[in-house]
Amino acid sequence: GKAVIVAKTPGVIDYVEDGENALFYELANPNDLREKIEFLLNNPSEIERLGANARKSVESHYNEKNMAQNIYFAIKDLC
Repeated sequence: GKAVIVAKTPGVIDYVEDGENALFYELANPNDLREKIEFLLNNPSEIERLGANARKSVESHYNEKNMAQNIYFAIKDLC
């Protein structure tokens, strides 16, 4: 349930939606990171919204049950 600011990298774009459950900043761009931090500091309602959305996405999509089902279907397809 926390608002997160994360570098936009291939490892996170599959499960993080910019502006929905986190904020992206451009990798190696400290000015962009600073702008995102300042934005959240000046918009506490965005902190709450992003945190709530992040929690919902983890609970509904990124959980052990879904992970196990995805592994099962991937193995089944390979065999």
